[in-house]
Amino acid sequence: MSSRPRGPSVVTPENRITNARGYIGLGMLDEADRELRQLPRQYWDSAQMAMAVVEYLEARKLWSAMKMVAEGYAREFPQEKGFWQLTIDRAGAAMCGTEQPHNKKQNVTE
Repeated sequence: MSSRPRGPSVVTPENRITNARGYIGLGMLDEADRELRQLPRQYWDSAQMAMAVVEYLEARKLWSAMKMVAEGYAREFPQEKGFWQLTIDRAGAAMCGTEQPHNKKQNVTE
């Protein structure tokens, strides 16, 4: 054990997004919401934040919000077109009650 004094830890915005996505994966949605709300405004329009928001909405089963948000992000982040289209399709299928199983472990390029 180190005898060095420990100062307060600094949580970067990137760490908050990572933490939120981890909480979402664990089903700890209130904690994820708290992490996302603490992000500075300049991070709200980042691709990483967009993906975390969509994951959060999916975990809450807010399908119509998830679809609408994904459609907006698809225009804003066209480089992730495949991810957004899958997300839009998944939300639409869930809204119609025809949700197909999907691979939750899919690694999204960040």
